[in-house]
Amino acid sequence: DELILSEKQRRDSLELELSAYKSQINPDFLFIALEVIISELGANKKNSDELIGHLARVYRYTLDNRQNELVDIEQELRSLEPVLAIFQTKYPGAITIKQDTVEKDGLSIVPGTLHALFEHAVLRNLVNEKMPLTIHIQIAEATMTVSYNLNERIADQHNNSNRIENLIKTYNYLSSNGFSMHTLDRNQFYQVPLFKVEEE
Repeated sequence: DELILSEKQRRDSLELELSAYKSQINPDFLFIALEVIISELGANKKNSDELIGHLARVYRYTLDNRQNELVDIEQELRSLEPVLAIFQTKYPGAITIKQDTVEKDGLSIVPGTLHALFEHAVLRNLVNEKMPLTIHIQIAEATMTVSYNLNERIADQHNNSNRIENLIKTYNYLSSNGFSMHTLDRNQFYQVPLFKVEEE
């Protein structure tokens, strides 16, 4: 039946895109991390060693979850810690994350979601002490809302939009609720569906 074959091909294509997204490592992030590590080598050897550890944690998380469609939300939130440490070293005193997580138990998320959204927020905006970036993460009723203030660069030096597009496709494949985003009063909002995984 052509309809069944077409649906199978569509699912296979989406599964390939999901796999590609999860194994995707942004070269811009790697370049920034190495740049920060090198700059710290001369000034603060101990701090540079810690940054190397943070970078290793980021890549370990990516590699460990290549085959996983979903991970526990707590694990995903922890995975953001080394990413934040690297960017806070590059932009001291200019990046803050605030969490308001009402309900987390038993909820799962696509691995790398927070990294992609956080990275996109930093790379698309001007970030410094006079123009700080504040990212809010709220979890309630099986939905995660990520928002941040906008102070966009005139020219986008880092084309990170493909990762967000792949993220949207991934969630549209996994959830009927999908993934939505909108801008309001110079703030960007993302609403990400979370998944309740039944224990066997």
